[in-house]
Amino acid sequence: MNKWRKGVTIVAAAAFAFVTSPQTAFAGEVAINASNFPDRVFREWVSSREIDQDGNGMLNDTERRRASVLRKYYNDGDPNRIADLRGIQYLGMQELNLVHSNVSSVDLSSNAALRMILLSNGRLSSIKMPSRKPMTRDGYKTTVFLNNNQLSTLDLSPLNNGLSFVDVHQNRLTSLNMPNVPLRSSDDERALQLGGLLANDNALTSINVRNAPKLGDLQLSNNRLTSLDVSNNRLLENLEIANNPISKLELKNHPFLWKLDASGSGLRILDLSKTDMQYLKIERSNLLAIKGSEDYRINDSVNGISRTSTTAQGASIDFKASGVDYNRIARNKLVNATLNNGVLQVKDVSKPAKYTYYLGNLSNGPSDLEVTVKFTGRIDSFQDVNNATPHKDDIMWLANANITTGYDNGDGTRSFRGTGAVLRQDMAAFLRREASRRSIGDARTWKPSAADWGRFTDVNRSTPHAEDILWLAHAGISTGYRNSNGTWRFGGTIPVYRQDMAAFLKRIADKAGKSGGVTPKAFRDVNSSTPHAAEIRWLGGSGISTGFPDGTFRGGAQVIRQDMAAFIHRLDTLVTK
Repeated sequence: MNKWRKGVTIVAAAAFAFVTSPQTAFAGEVAINASNFPDRVFREWVSSREIDQDGNGMLNDTERRRASVLRKYYNDGDPNRIADLRGIQYLGMQELNLVHSNVSSVDLSSNAALRMILLSNGRLSSIKMPSRKPMTRDGYKTTVFLNNNQLSTLDLSPLNNGLSFVDVHQNRLTSLNMPNVPLRSSDDERALQLGGLLANDNALTSINVRNAPKLGDLQLSNNRLTSLDVSNNRLLENLEIANNPISKLELKNHPFLWKLDASGSGLRILDLSKTDMQYLKIERSNLLAIKGSEDYRINDSVNGISRTSTTAQGASIDFKASGVDYNRIARNKLVNATLNNGVLQVKDVSKPAKYTYYLGNLSNGPSDLEVTVKFTGRIDSFQDVNNATPHKDDIMWLANANITTGYDNGDGTRSFRGTGAVLRQDMAAFLRREASRRSIGDARTWKPSAADWGRFTDVNRSTPHAEDILWLAHAGISTGYRNSNGTWRFGGTIPVYRQDMAAFLKRIADKAGKSGGVTPKAFRDVNSSTPHAAEIRWLGGSGISTGFPDGTFRGGAQVIRQDMAAFIHRLDTLVTK
């Protein structure tokens, strides 16, 4: 083709009409050069044979449409990280997945085909969202993950009603603009599709979710909210508003709401009678009264109730795993039970156990909650686990090994939630419990020093599984993430990726002296530049994880709970050989 014609193609392209996936916003050929793709690392990816299949330094329409997935997972300090995504408008991008990149600003307004936008744990301070037409029945949804960045404002309105999930926790947001979609019923295809919004750890003073009828998970803890209207969010299941000066919360029509974290809030009166409340956190709140059923879960700190009773599968309750401050349990009032490191263990399962939980000072003085628990002795089933559940046997082993006993449904049954993501703070607890069971290192006896408590900027004594997190760092199993000022954070609420899990399990096996004699296994998507490549291959060779039938490991995928059960069970088999 004539070189002059190629040179003008990019200029003329902007005048072409916009079309949606799998097309791009421009037509014609695009030269792969520093003008169109200024970032060297990004340009090298575009010029690879994966994208520029004929290797001629030009992207034709077909090549640009096929450039639909960009996944890069960097380590902190990696000098070869993408920092500039200019040129992305020429690509038919459907998934943008960058972790720990150097991108600070990006314009995605022309990339209407994007279904996943993931730019987490980076330096992002500015982003323009794709401009989408209203989604119809045959349309596709868009998920957005921008957590752990430097955003101060974010406009999600261009995504229209197709926005399905948003995670923007741990930014600097003072403004979060949601799509301006008319309120419709949750079963209306034209309704806003948003099912989850995670915006905790920001600086928001207000937020509007009234037009999101499908919203089931709303996390807004650690902001500056003074009010919140969830009257139209009837499908809410989880609501987290901890450490906000909210003084009033109306929950008049929320039959599915089973979890509420209002600790550190400004609430004075809370009516839970129209909810399915099973888990409630109200530490450090100003509550005077709670209206609701007296039959709450055993680990709920519910004011105004002096006695309650329940049943629990197994022979123990892990208060730390449930986020309960076990230091409020009166050790001198324990009956038929012991309390060690946050775990209540029954002495004789044939008899009830009792514990007394100090709720704090109410308007009428100190209040205690005396709980009588009848244990079943072992966990025989989960409501959501059956013979068709992947790794069923591993899940039941995990439960009866007291590594995790799942979630109490509030009616004497339990659920495991096997497809839920494993967070780093939960992973810390799982691994330390396994290490303690097998007396690996000092896992069973170690206590953090003052220096250990200062290791991470985001870990303190109220952090879930704080001591387990610090043991993981002390043992050299996880060092966390470096902050821009040279300090370190753990990132406990970040999901665990498969490649990171490979490293954690290998290091546990190292400490147990059981990692030798393994022939590494190759995976099609693992090479020398893959994070933790050696540990991934070791994991495959050890039989702890054999990967997927197509020969891939998929290290950038999140670890889910049912897979974690299998990994830890197989690790246990390895270290006990």
